Amino acid sequence: MVEFRPFRGLRYDRPQIDDLGQVVAPPYDVITDEERRRLEALHPSNIVRLILSREQPGDTPTQNRYTRAATLFVEWQRRGILVREEQPAFYLYRQTFTWELRRHIRFGILGALTLEDPAPPDGRIRLHEQTLSAPKADRRLLVEAVRANLSPVFCLYTNTASQTLTTLIRRYAETHQPSVSIEAFAQSHQLWVVTDPELLASAEAAAREQALLIADGHHRYEVGWELRRTYPAILAYLTAVDDPGVVVGPIHRLVHGWPAPPASPRTFAAGRAGPAGGVESLLGDLCRIKPVAAGQPLEAAVRAAPQGPGVFGLYTKGRSLLVSLKDTASLAAKLGVELPGPWQRLDVPLLEALLSRRLGVAAGALEYVHEAAAAQQAVDEGRADAAWLVRPTTLEQITSTVAAGSKMPPKSTFFYPKLLTGLVMNLFTP
Repeated sequence: MVEFRPFRGLRYDRPQIDDLGQVVAPPYDVITDEERRRLEALHPSNIVRLILSREQPGDTPTQNRYTRAATLFVEWQRRGILVREEQPAFYLYRQTFTWELRRHIRFGILGALTLEDPAPPDGRIRLHEQTLSAPKADRRLLVEAVRANLSPVFCLYTNTASQTLTTLIRRYAETHQPSVSIEAFAQSHQLWVVTDPELLASAEAAAREQALLIADGHHRYEVGWELRRTYPAILAYLTAVDDPGVVVGPIHRLVHGWPAPPASPRTFAAGRAGPAGGVESLLGDLCRIKPVAAGQPLEAAVRAAPQGPGVFGLYTKGRSLLVSLKDTASLAAKLGVELPGPWQRLDVPLLEALLSRRLGVAAGALEYVHEAAAAQQAVDEGRADAAWLVRPTTLEQITSTVAAGSKMPPKSTFFYPKLLTGLVMNLFTP
């Protein structure tokens, strides 16, 4: 049974912060160095100074970016920049955004989610992606320092037979004015602070009927689970898996420092076979490879390819290729790698098997980019040696993988838009 409760949120004080758009930020893991500088320049109290505080020379285990974030967090509360609600509330959250030239709206609700073990295959809260140790250690140090959730975990509730929670959220938003309305990151964000006892009880009861799938924030959820004896609940955002505003985008791979042997950027771009290794000689036994017609965007060619797993776009400076696996079932044996059954139907693990086992690309040589144009521009400008474009993972692939008791590799899905960090936070103190 999912326990999802109202809580006394911590929010920016409107009299002190005229424009909330100047103090919010995306989640920490999608903020580039350039974006961090821009956010820091927007306002001295921008939340990025907490979630992505800078390292400094001479940092020690007792004086570092996490302890500085904690000190600043306490100071903002002392000065009244951040103020806690007087009574528990749920927070309804609506995002309006454009994706692929179409306007979308996504509704959800923020509350305190009681942590449950995500490992059992029949559990009520499940993860869909594997995690990495370094990001998890980073988030744990921050959580332990500030003793709060600064960012929500993004969850999909999957019991579509029950529409009670969805109906409650939409009906309230249609009949009440939002408490907060801001424009940020080319999106509109509205927040409703709900304190009506009857509605709180109804929403809490409706959440108990649900099962949850973590869409974004896997590292933060696992950190929460590790700390559950001290902090038994975590800030979470819930939206319906069938909400029309749930969008999943691709995460493309940039390759840096192409290894030689077996391959080099020059021979790869030329497509020459031979000892130095061109694309055809390196992958020809496993893949069908064909040039993309001049004038056709590579991303469009990838999406227009016949359905089935294992279709990718490869871009090296001035050359676009469509690469498709001949036989996914035998790929694991040919590469000497383990590919669980569900992975054989997913593009990302198939591509990563090719990159690591056949092309010798180490995980540290990869960079992740969400936009195909940005990936190809990085290659054209010499900031990467090659770009591999993938198709978006579908919601059906996500739910079926989890139902089969498996998890996808990290960086398999990009849920868009990201939830703002800084709209509401969860203090662990009563």
